[in-house]
Amino acid sequence: MCFHQRLSHGRVSLALNIGGEVGDLLVRCHRLNDTCVEGGRNTRTGWIADQHPSTLKPMDKSDFAGLFEKAVERALKEAGLPSLSPPVEFRGASIRHNPLTVEQALDALWLGDDRFYFIIDVGVLVGGEGLPMLFVRPSGHEPRAFSETWNPDDLGPFKSIGPLQRGQGKVR
Repeated sequence: MCFHQRLSHGRVSLALNIGGEVGDLLVRCHRLNDTCVEGGRNTRTGWIADQHPSTLKPMDKSDFAGLFEKAVERALKEAGLPSLSPPVEFRGASIRHNPLTVEQALDALWLGDDRFYFIIDVGVLVGGEGLPMLFVRPSGHEPRAFSETWNPDDLGPFKSIGPLQRGQGKVR
């Protein structure tokens, strides 16, 4: 399905495609020298598309939490672990105590609807003594717009770094 709409800033071309998993709505929007929306997420501003592409809203904490949840699920899958909510070893962002819960880590990562870490490494510490633990590390870069994060077309700032073996050197 495709339709065109004329706006004061030029021609907008919208194409709606059903793809990926059932119910996955991919939205693409092209405007001359402007915005592209993919997977329902505006890659320039970090805005999220609701069911209708003309309904855009700023990314809020619940949208960001959804991306974090997907990053955690991806990291657990790469480590061969089932979906669970392990404790989090959090590095950076002036966190003084560990381990954290996933919710506490999310609170530390959320900077606002217009500021995001450039990269947030997400992995799973496995092996050695103790249970598996999530490893989360925001980069020390200056916060920026969502479109300038690690991969705004996928999980934004979240970057899966695979399973990490305890005792195999220091994770920096």
